[in-house]
Amino acid sequence: MKRKRSRQDAFVPQAFLSIPKELTTEIMARVAASSPTDYFNAKLSCKFLDEVAEDDYIYRRMSLGEFSFGLWEIRSEANTFYNTCKKSGNPEVLYSEGVIQCFNIRSRSVEAGLDCLNKAANFGHPEASYILGITFLCNGEEDNGWELVSRITTRSKLRRCRNKLYNILRTMWLPRRKYVLLQPTHKFCCSLQHQSKKRGWTAESDDEDELCKRCMWNREIYYVCNMLCGVWNCCTFHPSFMVSG
Repeated sequence: MKRKRSRQDAFVPQAFLSIPKELTTEIMARVAASSPTDYFNAKLSCKFLDEVAEDDYIYRRMSLGEFSFGLWEIRSEANTFYNTCKKSGNPEVLYSEGVIQCFNIRSRSVEAGLDCLNKAANFGHPEASYILGITFLCNGEEDNGWELVSRITTRSKLRRCRNKLYNILRTMWLPRRKYVLLQPTHKFCCSLQHQSKKRGWTAESDDEDELCKRCMWNREIYYVCNMLCGVWNCCTFHPSFMVSG
């Protein structure tokens, strides 16, 4: 006997009637994670997918790589989309919001920023683990700091984290040096510290293999602190750039 469609099923395409809604939601989430453009095209294709696509789980999985949210005027549609992703706990939005709240002099709210970064790091967001770990290390919370930065397991991940932070900070109003939130620590533990003071470290140093983890992350701390002062030289890390007071 042919199944009679209910009023609720009236707007559901025939192809989706035999698929659990949870599975459709998971499919849409994977589409959103790989290509937001395909996600929006799917939303426009029918009323059913437009409804499914509003699930918080999908917004939480949404990839924002194709979007750029500046700090100036944002269109209302983009602003609504951004805030929906934020409320849904999207790690990428939480990371961006956390960096802005912590380091942008025009909208600084450090406690709220650290909370966003912590939530993003708990979702496994590597860039959030990177900057939050460095923040903890600079503030003397070494156990928490080392636990977070240890999640960055490869050089390629490290470069991505560094470049992502660089790209966000370049759009921001940064404070003068004496008002910078982070100050570098001095915790070298191998003989390369003497070489570094003489010549600086390059991002692709030949000595990178010889650096122990503590030396490597000390280098990253200097690099991040320099960026927060508006020092944009991406090639060399000079501790002498930092001026206290």
